Amino acid sequence: MALENLKKLITTYNYSVKFGLSISIISSIIIFVFAPQIAMIFSYSETNLIPAISDFLRILSIFCIALPLGILSSSTFQGLGKAFISLTLTIQRALVFEIIFMYIFAFVLNMGTAGIWWGLSLGGLVGYLVSYIYTKIYLREIKKSLY
Repeated sequence: MALENLKKLITTYNYSVKFGLSISIISSIIIFVFAPQIAMIFSYSETNLIPAISDFLRILSIFCIALPLGILSSSTFQGLGKAFISLTLTIQRALVFEIIFMYIFAFVLNMGTAGIWWGLSLGGLVGYLVSYIYTKIYLREIKKSLY
């Protein structure tokens, strides 16, 4: 990869992360604030489900904040022809962090269904942060090797 192309890639990646985080933060705030109203859409005939769905939406809004970090990191590796790294990052998030966190919150901390939601959100958040950090390190190492 030419140095100029790498600089463009890094600039595009950083800009996309900032833009994606802006959109996801705004979306998460909207979901968090309007969770009861959104829940009503999905539980029109069963109003007793509204509190549970609202809680679910509020907890998962945390997960949504970090989505751009994982999606853009995964897409960057796919674009670089490093599909195995992309797959590995997805597996570490979905099969390692999320499952471990769900188990800890649901069973070890005895939080039940809410523990699964918290585990999914926080496990995803940690997995996406790991993907982002790994991508930044990977791009920095490529840049060093070209100098």
